Amino acid sequence: MLDTLMDILLFRLHKQHADGKTPRLTTGTVVLGGLIRLSILVLTMWWISDVWEFHQFWPLFSIMVVMIVFYPAYRELSMFSDSVESLKESTMCGSCMHFESSAQICSKYDEHITEDHIPCEGIDWEPYSH
Repeated sequence: MLDTLMDILLFRLHKQHADGKTPRLTTGTVVLGGLIRLSILVLTMWWISDVWEFHQFWPLFSIMVVMIVFYPAYRELSMFSDSVESLKESTMCGSCMHFESSAQICSKYDEHITEDHIPCEGIDWEPYSH
């Protein structure tokens, strides 16, 4: 948990854990990282405005929010979307009706899907039809 938190804070982006079954970059980690960075930024700017009596900090705060919170979250989310697209193309789970792309998970087995780990081993694969 601490390693994951440090990865989020330091913008180190890895696709999956060492076990190979759990992806490290999910929508939850993107949101959690953004919230943690935003809360640290708010507390820091609050301290700056209180201690240094710098009360005209709103333009600086707005720029910092974009640079520290929104842009890294956008970059992480685009990396997540790219990894989901490659997962859809490279595994049979991408065309299964049980595949939830927003969570990168098999809804039938409630397990994350990676290129190396397919929860059902292809036994319960059902084609996705519109």
